[in-house]
Amino acid sequence: MRIPVAPASTGYLKMQAASSGWPVVTASAVIDDSAAHVTIGAAQAVPVRVDVSAFRVDGGWDGAALTESVREAIEDPWHDSQAPAHYRKHVAGVLARRAVERAGSA
Repeated sequence: MRIPVAPASTGYLKMQAASSGWPVVTASAVIDDSAAHVTIGAAQAVPVRVDVSAFRVDGGWDGAALTESVREAIEDPWHDSQAPAHYRKHVAGVLARRAVERAGSA
């Protein structure tokens, strides 16, 4: 079986409290000519995929709107000994923006 690889740029970031600990939040971005998506992991029980295509602006990104959109998509963030829920939501938005910027510069 052959599966063609679509041309896309990717970016991935992980924030963790300690080198041996579970991640507080992960963010992966996949960008191609027609779409841009970010997937957030470890912020809640189920990973969240957010379409961020609308935040492309003149060859760049509306970072504030992208960040807020990702934060709003996290509806039930975890609260544990590594990080409170509000912190996970905050970090998720920041990492999503950075992952998109990293993918865009690839």
